[in-house]
Amino acid sequence: MGVPGAAAVGDTIGGPLSLAFLHPSRALALGVGKDGGVVTMSWRDAAHPQQTSITPRLGVPELVVFAAGADRALLVSRAGIELWAGATSIYAYGADALGGAPVNAALSDDGSLAAVVLDSRRVMEVSEAGVRTVGEGRAVVYASDLFVATADGALSRGGNVVVSGLGPDIELATIGGLVVALGSKSGVSLIDASTGQLTRVDCGACKPSHAQALQTPGILYFEDEERGGLLLDVSSGGPPRIVPLAGIDGRRNQ
Repeated sequence: MGVPGAAAVGDTIGGPLSLAFLHPSRALALGVGKDGGVVTMSWRDAAHPQQTSITPRLGVPELVVFAAGADRALLVSRAGIELWAGATSIYAYGADALGGAPVNAALSDDGSLAAVVLDSRRVMEVSEAGVRTVGEGRAVVYASDLFVATADGALSRGGNVVVSGLGPDIELATIGGLVVALGSKSGVSLIDASTGQLTRVDCGACKPSHAQALQTPGILYFEDEERGGLLLDVSSGGPPRIVPLAGIDGRRNQ
């Protein structure tokens, strides 16, 4: 299974899936079956892949966010959020406890903190200790600190504006100490998480979305509605570059 140029035949993972979420740096994944069942999958030992069925307390997840440096996954649905470590549920907060329905989320590198964007655009930070209000925002990401994209197109950290003018509809990701802001009107922007330095990357008027960090350091996958899959490459230490993925045109093939 896979895409042209990256397909392989392997062991079955059970019944057909409707959604699958891959850990960005570990041999872990979480799948949602067409029957609504949820399964975690690990292939650290390629000869003996493992899968475990789990039962989320808040229903079938619509989004799963992994901690980049830990075996932790945040399951997100309109009903609330639940943090899992392997096959163990750590905590769960329903929409009532959060103050609204979750629409987006991020996990800190070690999975100890979660930031949740509600349908009201309030941002909540969550841990085993409880829930606190951070402020207002449209997207969130952890790059050591919590970064929040605001409705007016600014990126803030700790309530202070780091950069502005990024656009009103941006999606956030992180790669190699950088915050990546992607939007249909603003293209691709890189913000140094330490200094706040902004670098705009020419993507030929692309409209990027669906960013996904890959296991290869310094590489971020994203999609463009016209050209399908693209890679943002910051691995060389030189100027960042965008590389088309030959043969992958997910939008046109739907």
